[in-house]
Amino acid sequence: MVDGKHPIAAIAADAPKRPRPTSYPEPFASRVIRNEKRPLGDLFGFTHFGVNLTRLPPDSISALRHAHLKHDEFVYVLEGHPMLVTDEGDTPHGVHLNCAQDVYC
Repeated sequence: MVDGKHPIAAIAADAPKRPRPTSYPEPFASRVIRNEKRPLGDLFGFTHFGVNLTRLPPDSISALRHAHLKHDEFVYVLEGHPMLVTDEGDTPHGVHLNCAQDVYC
C-alpha cells in the first residue's frame, strides 16, 4: 500500500533502530540489551503482523521465554547458529523453527 507516509521499499539494515532497546525491566533487560532491533513492520506501517530485523551478538537471547496464545511467530535466520528452547527440549540450528501457538519462542 502506498500512502505517502511509508516507503514502498527499504534496505533493512538501514532502517532506524528501535528507539528503546527493550521494554523489559531489570533484571531481565540486561539479558537482551545488546540486541539490535529494527522494527521493519513499523517502518512500512504494518498493522496486522510485525517484521523485525534483529541482530544478536554471540551467546545472546532474542527474547525472554514466552508463548503466544493468539498468533504465531516466524523466525528466519540469515546467519549464525540459533537454538530454540522449548518444553520438548532444545532444537539446534540447521532445522526449520515453527513457533506455533503451543511452543515458546
